[in-house]
Amino acid sequence: MTVSRVLELLAVFFLFVVFFVPFIMLAVLLKIDSAGPILFADLRYGKGKRPFYMYKLRSMKRGEDGTTPYHTTDRDSRFSRFAHFVRSTGLDELPQIFNVMKGEMALIGPRPERVFVVDKYYSGWMDDVFEFTPGICGVTQLVFRGMVFPDEFPDKLALELWYARNRTFLSDVALLCYTVVTTTSFSWRFYFPSSQRENIEIVDKKLSLFTRSPFRKSRRAV
Repeated sequence: MTVSRVLELLAVFFLFVVFFVPFIMLAVLLKIDSAGPILFADLRYGKGKRPFYMYKLRSMKRGEDGTTPYHTTDRDSRFSRFAHFVRSTGLDELPQIFNVMKGEMALIGPRPERVFVVDKYYSGWMDDVFEFTPGICGVTQLVFRGMVFPDEFPDKLALELWYARNRTFLSDVALLCYTVVTTTSFSWRFYFPSSQRENIEIVDKKLSLFTRSPFRKSRRAV
């Protein structure tokens, strides 16, 4: 076991202790809010393109998962009001702590995509993302907030690959801090109020303090 893996497990254990009570409270409130299971397991591709089940707090109403459209929007009717809050703040990702404990995910890495999406839309260099362990937090979460359409996959993956290949300890710490700060809807609107292009410029300015800019490289360079 590597030193980085030991540190990651210690960090995950700390997060588990900190969020245990809030997690139980969220689970109870979700159960009261709408019928259905508390946890949702979604089939994703991990490192080496090995499929695994990624855990999330259920945010869709019962029977709505698997319905079209496959992407979600800010006012998606498939979410209850409370579930929309849980999703918009990123709290539905808390169960992925268990994926990290199992070695299927890391704290920071490219976000894992659904198996059927990869099989349908990924091709060529886009499969390079499977060289890396997927993460709970990823740099594209600070740019592509909420939904990513198929025509945006190349830009998203180019950014994921750049960060995975050029990350530093300080950039990881910065990314974690920015992710925590922007998990609430209010702080997200304050820091990232408008378009993805403006989001890119903001993230570029912040992360460039810790590593080379990911946004000044062409997609061909990936």
